[in-house]
Amino acid sequence: GRGRGQRHSIDRIIIGYKTTKAERIVYSFIHSLIDWVGFFFFLLKITISIGIPLLFGHHQSIDLRHQRTNDLLTASTQQDERESSSIIMESSSNNNIRELFRSNKPQIVADDIFGDCVSQVGSDDVLELTKCVTQGLQTDELARNLDLQNFLFVIAGALVFMLQIGFAMVCAGNVRVKNVQNTMLKNLLDACGSAIAFWLVGFAFAFGGQDKSGGKGFIGTENFFNIGDSPAYWFFQYTLSSTAVTIVAGTLAERCQMAAYLLYSIVVAGLIYPVVAHSIWSNNGFLSPTTDNPFLDVGVLDFGGGSVVHVTGGVVALIASSILGPRNGRFYDERGEPLDRPKPFPGHSIALQLLGTMILWFGWLGYNPGSALVLDVTDVGVVASKAAVNTALCGAMGGITALFTKLWLEERRTGEPSFDLRACMNGSLSGLVASTAGCALMESWGAVVTGSI
Repeated sequence: GRGRGQRHSIDRIIIGYKTTKAERIVYSFIHSLIDWVGFFFFLLKITISIGIPLLFGHHQSIDLRHQRTNDLLTASTQQDERESSSIIMESSSNNNIRELFRSNKPQIVADDIFGDCVSQVGSDDVLELTKCVTQGLQTDELARNLDLQNFLFVIAGALVFMLQIGFAMVCAGNVRVKNVQNTMLKNLLDACGSAIAFWLVGFAFAFGGQDKSGGKGFIGTENFFNIGDSPAYWFFQYTLSSTAVTIVAGTLAERCQMAAYLLYSIVVAGLIYPVVAHSIWSNNGFLSPTTDNPFLDVGVLDFGGGSVVHVTGGVVALIASSILGPRNGRFYDERGEPLDRPKPFPGHSIALQLLGTMILWFGWLGYNPGSALVLDVTDVGVVASKAAVNTALCGAMGGITALFTKLWLEERRTGEPSFDLRACMNGSLSGLVASTAGCALMESWGAVVTGSI
């Protein structure tokens, strides 16, 4: 068998041989990550099991309540006094006005609304009392829907933040052992620097002062040093900005100073990304589909951030890599003479690369469907479900296409086909990126075609 010094890092971990310092750092990080993820889902389970019943109450009689209240509203708008009186008197004669509206709400909520209406319009005018209670229930339902939306924003943002962990694992697995700690610190600085920059000026430049007037502007002008009206919305947008920032981490691996990288994170999250986000996602962006006279009468429809997040991060990465140049010793020797063949710098852990890829895929299932919460539509669940399905299909088809393309090329070149795990991982990630812009706008067969391309 092989000697101890020739074993791969994962072999030494499993069999029990002494590990390197870099490996201990990585696997300690993984253990801590698993603990925190488990704790997060434990809190999530408690929140769902306790908070949702308190938030929405009992739903056994929702059809009855909507049917009866719709009858009342239809009768009152048509000014048909006879029909209104018959429905209301049927309820009042059985002393069921309060019970009618309590059927789908916790008792304390229904009693509070009923008591407020009695104090406002009195108990003699049954028609006005019923209208008041109906409006109160509708207002309460809108408030609860907003609470649910904010809660889902937090959950979706937490899943998007998982992309940071996935990028960290992919980068750590693709660099040499001596640079693992440096690379992981850069990924951590992405989250730290982008959070502060987005709070200071980033959110204001991207969404500050936006309204529905249809006017156009280059950047936002309000909510500096602020999180705006909705903390949940700010958190979700922050996770997207940090994703755009961390895309560049792998491109600059092993050849960027830490202070310069922190400065880069602040500039991208605070200035570059917000300008792009404002132009497409803000109501007042010049490429926004919601503004007056949108671009080509349609505007730019970027559902999940294919352009806003990934193209922005990719262009920044291209410019940064062209400025820094290749890693030392990759194409030139110590005297600056070109090498006959580029020197390979293989990553030290394929296991970390696969772990990061799967975490990225998991985070993408919160990234793309979570963007449906931003839309002003009633069927958010349908849109989010379609986005999730197309995201999965694009990632799967991208991995399969890349795997067998590399298999065919290898067979043509050497005569011996072989399956390449790295090609499959890169293909899956490429398919996930390709799904981002139109995952809620394409049919499932379109997602398969998009992933294969």
